[in-house]
Amino acid sequence: MATNIKSSIQAWIQDKIGIGENRDRLQLLSKRLDSLAVLQQMTLPVHLPLSEQLQDDALRLVGLTRDDVCLAIHRSDPMFRYPLQHHGGQLEVTLAEYVAAGHGAANVVASMASGAERLLDFGCGYGRVSRFLRQALPDVAIHGLDPKASAMAFQQDTLGLMPHSDGLTYDLLFAGSVFTHLRPLDFKAALKDVVALLSPGGKALITLHPFIGKGYQVFDSTEESALPELEDNLNESDYVSAYCSRDFLDAALMDSCPTASVEVLDGKLFGGTQVYIAIKL
Repeated sequence: MATNIKSSIQAWIQDKIGIGENRDRLQLLSKRLDSLAVLQQMTLPVHLPLSEQLQDDALRLVGLTRDDVCLAIHRSDPMFRYPLQHHGGQLEVTLAEYVAAGHGAANVVASMASGAERLLDFGCGYGRVSRFLRQALPDVAIHGLDPKASAMAFQQDTLGLMPHSDGLTYDLLFAGSVFTHLRPLDFKAALKDVVALLSPGGKALITLHPFIGKGYQVFDSTEESALPELEDNLNESDYVSAYCSRDFLDAALMDSCPTASVEVLDGKLFGGTQVYIAIKL
């Protein structure tokens, strides 16, 4: 009797913590969902078929219209796909959140853009922020840089963003949700790239998760990469959720540009979760 009870309890615990048969079932379910997601994407147009009413409602919340901003969303845009997953497929909520995050970030960038002639959206993705930067700063030449060829093609063809060219430097650079997904060595390398892309006296605005007490912490599994993509799929071993300490940031910046200053912009959050860090050369 005691043995049977012990076996039952052990099986229950294993199921609860994902060991044994329950774990195997979850892995199989995950693979099935991934395969269905890929097949489903093959039927989608490159631009998601969002109704004009849906777009109007989302833009109205930030005082804009479709005449002000192109709200075409690429089917592989993770900044739309993740909140859509998080909100259980609620398009209205997801699009409103997408617009609010992009519009809010563009306003913060614009507040730092006095005298800027050229701006780079570093890690611009599929344009969550870029489209609003063009609206907020019509007199500034706005360029984009991203490792995904499909993202850059979409930005150029649909949103009119200019690509970065070798040799160009910028008065202002924005990097949203970039450093939050890098391993420590990649973080330091990207920070050096940012500094190298700035003109003398230039400024960068990056976003980070709230500082931790010490060092650098990486979580290998991220919800943003939970759905497979058709175009330029991420290597999940390179795409992590990262948290750093203020000491780590200061040391990394010291290696890149010892004379740079750093300011945490209090009272402002990117996407409701990330802090803005202003870097001035």
